[in-house]
Amino acid sequence: MSLSTSLQQFVQPILNFIRNPLSGINSGQQHRCGLDYKWSCGASSSPTQLSLSEQMSCAVAVPLCPRTFNEVNNCCVRHDACYSNKMGQQFCDNLFCQCLCVSQWDGPVCASQVGDGFCLMVRVFGVFIYKSK
Repeated sequence: MSLSTSLQQFVQPILNFIRNPLSGINSGQQHRCGLDYKWSCGASSSPTQLSLSEQMSCAVAVPLCPRTFNEVNNCCVRHDACYSNKMGQQFCDNLFCQCLCVSQWDGPVCASQVGDGFCLMVRVFGVFIYKSK
C-alpha cells in the first residue's frame, strides 16, 4: 500500500466527519459514539458530550475497526484510568500501545490507522493531558 493510499484512508473519515458530523456516528451503524455509548478515545472535556477529539477518533475507528471497536475503546478507558492514577505517562502510554495491538485483528488498515495512529497521538500529545490530571 502506498503512502498516498494510506494517508487517504486515514484522512477520509475525518473529512467525512467535518462535512457532516453526525454521518456514520449516529446513523444506525453497528457502533455509535455518544451519550448512549461512552466513547473514551480522545481528550474529554465534558461528561455530557463528546469533545472534538473524541468525535474525530470515533469517526476514524467506526469504519476502520468494526470488529475491534469495543476493545479499542476499552484500551482508551484503561489509559484514562492509568493517567488519573498518575502511574507515569510513559508507563501508561506503553500499556496503551500494547493494548491497541488488538486492532490488528481487524486487519492492517485498522492496525496502522487506529492502533499505530492512536498510539502516536498519546505519545506526542499525552504530556499535556497527563499534566492536567
